Amino acid sequence: MQQLTVCTASIRWISRIIPTSYSRINFRDGGNASCPYCSARIPIRPGKIWELIKEHERDRFADRVFHVEPRFVIKSHREGGGYACVLCSRHRATDTTCESISSLIDHVWQEHKAWEYEKEIDIVEVA
Repeated sequence: MQQLTVCTASIRWISRIIPTSYSRINFRDGGNASCPYCSARIPIRPGKIWELIKEHERDRFADRVFHVEPRFVIKSHREGGGYACVLCSRHRATDTTCESISSLIDHVWQEHKAWEYEKEIDIVEVA
């Protein structure tokens, strides 16, 4: 399995932030939106949320709605650009890299199950 170069300093930095407070100075309005460790620019707007809808595993007529928080994207960035899926690195034998935020979110929606979302602090079930 190929090891990906994820900004590990950033993961340590993110893990020290209070779970609901992802907006350090770089990611607030007017911040430079860059990692303080590797200087990678992460084009993310403060307060941006991505909504994922998954079919309920036990009730096919019910949907489960999840919000992907900006911290998930921030901690998925790679030094030198792109993103490495945090869920793949934890729950799969191989890692997945994506070129953009939209491709990362699309990957998370299509390739991962709700039980994986439940184990990730930065993906929150809302309905």
